[in-house]
Amino acid sequence: MAIGLLFPPVCPVCEAALPLDMEGKCCKKCSDKLVPIKEPKCFKCGKPLESTDVEYCELCRNESFSFVKGVSLYPYTDLSRELVLKLKYNGRGDIARFFANQIINNLSDELLSYNPDVVIPVPVHKKRLVERGYNQAMLIAKHLSEYLKIPCCDNILIRSKDTAAQKQLGKNSRLLNLYDAFSIDKEKLMKLQKKTSINNVLLVDDIYTSGSTIQCCTMYLMEAGIKNVYFVAVCT
Repeated sequence: MAIGLLFPPVCPVCEAALPLDMEGKCCKKCSDKLVPIKEPKCFKCGKPLESTDVEYCELCRNESFSFVKGVSLYPYTDLSRELVLKLKYNGRGDIARFFANQIINNLSDELLSYNPDVVIPVPVHKKRLVERGYNQAMLIAKHLSEYLKIPCCDNILIRSKDTAAQKQLGKNSRLLNLYDAFSIDKEKLMKLQKKTSINNVLLVDDIYTSGSTIQCCTMYLMEAGIKNVYFVAVCT
């Protein structure tokens, strides 16, 4: 309680101080500024669609993704981008709890329908981890694992290569950029499998764009014996 009085929660959008019971939420004034993705949306990746006449976005119609399906919370707007950047680069770990709460409030039915056995954050390279002090996807994943009551594992899927930012690259360059970027710690995966059956994995990331990162992670997990991979992202 004393810590809360010294460092009260703040709105992630306008940064106004909030009552203690509003931790992980935003103020009423800003709650209408962040609008979650609504139907119609792509049946495969959850991107918003302009018409109910189609079930899949153009990308999913033209690509053969290995993950089963996924969903995102917000469209990628100036505001959602600003919040993600605050979380990643400004030390605003509290925004991870806000994102997780909003995912649970708006997407819990979909996440539960995946019947995940474990939550795995998309990893960052150890160099980025040292620079930021944390993996933003891991912070979100921890909150989601508490809600779903399943383990959150950040030591199975490893970022083995420090890659350039995907947003700066074209489609083919993104795939090349991720070549050998990940690996699986098979020993730790085997230890976890002895404790609990792992058939369905829920990947967690901050931004879903071309699907290259999620696809690459999915392929490594499936090669390690995971049957089904789903994902949830903050923005798309």
